[in-house]
Amino acid sequence: MKTNNSQENNDHIRTEAQKKEQKSKLFHAVWIGFLSGILIFGVVAWGLSPYRKLGFLIPMFIPAYFIYRLLKKPPHNETQP
Repeated sequence: MKTNNSQENNDHIRTEAQKKEQKSKLFHAVWIGFLSGILIFGVVAWGLSPYRKLGFLIPMFIPAYFIYRLLKKPPHNETQP
């Protein structure tokens, strides 16, 4: 009876971890899409602007940096010590 209870507990913990990982993946995908939209909008606005100064393009490095960090971030695994 105890082994069955511990098995159920392990299954519950595993499903909760999978749900948390799924939400994390969805959040990262939405965040990367949002930042990519900002980046594309800024580059297109800079390209269509009659005053193409490099100073306007420099703030576009901020979303690019965050996208890079999100893509290079190692997967977070709570089961490893």
